[in-house]
Amino acid sequence: MPSMPIRAERFEILDGLGFEHIARLYVENHRTVHSLVRSVFTPREEGEVPGAGDFYAWLKARGLETEWREAVRVKGALAADESVEVAMQATPKTASADRLKSEALRWQARVCDPATFGEKMNLGITADIGQEWAKVIATVTATPLPRTEVLEAEVVEDGVEEDGAKEGAPLALQAAP
Repeated sequence: MPSMPIRAERFEILDGLGFEHIARLYVENHRTVHSLVRSVFTPREEGEVPGAGDFYAWLKARGLETEWREAVRVKGALAADESVEVAMQATPKTASADRLKSEALRWQARVCDPATFGEKMNLGITADIGQEWAKVIATVTATPLPRTEVLEAEVVEDGVEEDGAKEGAPLALQAAP
């Protein structure tokens, strides 16, 4: 984890670029957040690869998590569109590579926006509850609920109650005076 001065410096870089610019960079030019981060942050030393932790901390500190989820969702929609384009432009010579690329783009779409592009499962569970239970359920759902009133109550902890409960027994409620 980077030190606080490095994190502050990286927050300053991100603030300078602005969320809209960063989101556009990600959606249009980068396949991954790690790729985005490597393009925005300069490594501190030779061989260092900046991680995404500071980026996510910045999003949280600035209250941009919801906006980021929307950018990721848009990225998923674009990946799904690109997947179709790649598949449609495949030739017999490029079919194998294009299939791999199209599959990767479809995976990215599912990960970025599972509600839209994720696999839908129909469990197909059915149960026969019988005629009698069906009548009971129909009666219960058709019967209006009685009006209820809130009563004031107090918790009684010690002593013996009218019903013979002993001290240390579970708490009882009684109407407040």
